[in-house]
Amino acid sequence: MRVMTEIVAATAIVVSLESIAGIFLGEAISISDVRVLLIYPAMLTELGDASSIIGSILTTRLFLGLLRRKIPIIDVMPEVTGVFAVFLGFFSLMGGILWFHGGNPLVSIVTFLIAFPIILLITSSVVMLTSRRFDPDNFTIPLATSSADLVTTATVAAVLSLLGG
Repeated sequence: MRVMTEIVAATAIVVSLESIAGIFLGEAISISDVRVLLIYPAMLTELGDASSIIGSILTTRLFLGLLRRKIPIIDVMPEVTGVFAVFLGFFSLMGGILWFHGGNPLVSIVTFLIAFPIILLITSSVVMLTSRRFDPDNFTIPLATSSADLVTTATVAAVLSLLGG
């Protein structure tokens, strides 16, 4: 019964986050040309993947008793740095694709540079907050990926309003 309660709670939060992300998507589309839509799904997926990777590392280390600090990201900083480097490369490639189609290549890179630290903070917070009362595995991936969708979409809207498509 406890697992079902946790799943229902996590799902309710996810649906709320995705609904808010939809509002930001409407804003992003209204201020941009459609070229950004070529890379938008990839940006969502990649930042969601980054948050899932970091969330999985954190929950595994938490289970093994290897997280020592109140700020768990410090314990996995080499892994976070590696994830950052790999995904910065992906977002640079997406910027190249956007540039090839006549768009502003900085949209994807600036989106990543703003969104990644926010997503990192959210993911580590979800792990630490849920680990005290709940099974973090029931919350971390769904909440981290949905938060990543929301943060990515809001960041894309903000970056597009500043830089244009």
